[in-house]
Amino acid sequence: MTNLWSFTIPMPTTGVPQAANMRNLPVPRVTKCPTPGCPGWITLDVTRHQTDPCRYCHVGVDTLRFLLSRVGAENKALPPEVHDEFNRLMLTMAGAWGQNVYLRPAHNTLVDLQSGVHGVIVEYNPLLGAAGEDGPAPLVGIILHKLLHFEAHLGQRGPQISVKSGARDKEGMMPLMSYLMTVTDHAWVSARLTQLNPLLSQAQSRWGLDVAQMLVGSESMFNRYLSERNLQRIVAVLKETHEHVAFRDAILERLATLTHQILEREKEDIRRVYIAEQIANIWLLNLDAVPVYRGMLEEKGLPNVAEGYQVAERLYKELANSPVAHPPTSSGTEGTAHVVILDSAQFHHALEGAVKALGMANFFEVKS
Repeated sequence: MTNLWSFTIPMPTTGVPQAANMRNLPVPRVTKCPTPGCPGWITLDVTRHQTDPCRYCHVGVDTLRFLLSRVGAENKALPPEVHDEFNRLMLTMAGAWGQNVYLRPAHNTLVDLQSGVHGVIVEYNPLLGAAGEDGPAPLVGIILHKLLHFEAHLGQRGPQISVKSGARDKEGMMPLMSYLMTVTDHAWVSARLTQLNPLLSQAQSRWGLDVAQMLVGSESMFNRYLSERNLQRIVAVLKETHEHVAFRDAILERLATLTHQILEREKEDIRRVYIAEQIANIWLLNLDAVPVYRGMLEEKGLPNVAEGYQVAERLYKELANSPVAHPPTSSGTEGTAHVVILDSAQFHHALEGAVKALGMANFFEVKS
C-alpha cells in the first residue's frame, strides 16, 4: 500500500551491453541528513558497505555495495546511478523512522521490511541475488519497488475511499475499493523504477517478482493466513528452479488458482471488479504476464473473465494516462535528499478516475 563513464564492462542483466567500471565511480557526495530537524550531513559513497552514521542523530544505512557483496551472482556490476538511488532511498527510510536501516538475508522470504530492536531491517532472499543471466537485478528491482512505495506518500495523509450514503449494500466491496489505492500507487512506482533503470524493472518482471507482491506481504490481495502459505510455496519453487519463466508462471498459476477458489461462488459484480483490478495491476507491473494470466483464469472456467478484462483495460488506460504515471525525474537541490513524493492532489484525482473506470462512481467516493 526512484532517480533519482567512459570505460565500461558487461552488465549482468539480459540485453544490457555495458555498465560503468567500478574504478570510475563518482566521487562520494555529501547529502543533508534526512532526519527531520537534524543539522547533520551524511556521506554517500557507493564503494562502501555502510554509511558513516550522522554525527548528531546517528542514523546510517547498509548500502547496495553491502548487498551485492552478499549474493552469489558472478557478475554483480550495476550502474553508479542505481547505487546512488538505492542508498538514497535507504537513507530516506532511516530519516523517516529515526533508526538505522540494515539488510539481512532470510531464506524464508522474498523481500520484506521488518522493525527490529536495532533499527529497520530489509530482509531479502539471497537466492534472488543470483538469478541466472539477470544477476542481482531482480532482487535489486524488488527492493527498490518496496522503497519507492515507502517514499511515494512520505509525510502525507492519504485519501480514503468510502461508501456513499445511499449505497450501503455495496459495503462488501470495500476491501476491493481500498486495494484500488495500491493499484494506483503502482502506476507511480513502475514509472519511477523505469526512470531509474528500465533493465531493473524488466528483470524483476521476467521473474514475476512484481506480481508476487499480489500474493504476499503488504500488497497481497489475500488474508494473512493465505499470504503466509503463498510465501512458503513461492520460496519452495525458488529453491527448485533457476529459470525465470518457470518461476513467473508458478506465481501466476498460484494467483489464478486462489482467485478461482475465492470468486467461483461470488456475485457477478464482485467477480468483475476483482478480476479487473487484478489484470489492471498486472498490466501496470508486468505487461507480458497479462495474456498468460488471462489464459489461466479462462482455462479454470472462472466466469466473467472477458467482462473483467474489458473493465481492466479501461482502468489501466485511465491510470497510465494520469499524471501519477509520469513522475518528475528529480527534485531538490544539490546536497539534499532529492525525495520524489507523489503529489497528493494528483493521487486523489487518479483515484477518482480509477473509481469511475471501474463503474463504481455511483457507489463510492474519494475523500481527503
